Amino acid sequence: MHYRRRPKGILSEEHRCPPVPPGPFHCDQVHFERVTRQHYGFGPVRREIVEAALNEFASSAAILEQHLASRNWLVRYEVTYADFRVACVLPFAELAGLPLADFSRVEAWHARLMEIPSIRRARRA
Repeated sequence: MHYRRRPKGILSEEHRCPPVPPGPFHCDQVHFERVTRQHYGFGPVRREIVEAALNEFASSAAILEQHLASRNWLVRYEVTYADFRVACVLPFAELAGLPLADFSRVEAWHARLMEIPSIRRARRA
């Protein structure tokens, strides 16, 4: 695994952290190609990017689907930041054409998140 060195500074003399993998951004890529690119006239959809990103989505969603087989939330027995971070792109799944319906546990987990009162209020605003 490659690590990046943080410049010497206030927090520590040396801090190592793994680089961010490209995978977490696949939903954003699909949304950009299918929605943002079209809305703002940035040119045609790059189908090869969409196809690759949808494959990444399917792989990630399958792992999440399996993880949710024995629990309602990602960590512990209550909603945590992890749930919100992982689910942040899912409100746009339908708009972007992400096949969320292929993953029933992921879909149910997302529905539970959307039923949290503060989330419901924010979505109505």
